[in-house]
Amino acid sequence: MPYNIEDIKAGVINPELPKKPVLYLFDKSYDLLGQIPLDKKSDYYFINAFATSEGLWMQKISDDENFMTFELIEYNINQ
Repeated sequence: MPYNIEDIKAGVINPELPKKPVLYLFDKSYDLLGQIPLDKKSDYYFINAFATSEGLWMQKISDDENFMTFELIEYNINQ
């Protein structure tokens, strides 16, 4: 989601800093189930992600291009 212009004008956020996304979880009817804030210290390749019963695995950007490194992002949906 883009930054809120009112927050920029008020000085609440600095638009020059990269924004860390929030992952939104939807059911098959596209009802919002929840959101997962991502670690602000990590950078991810969002195209390389998959879900298992353990949670969501997202590829992290690393210095060694010979290895793919994934981080498990655990979440709990209360319904």
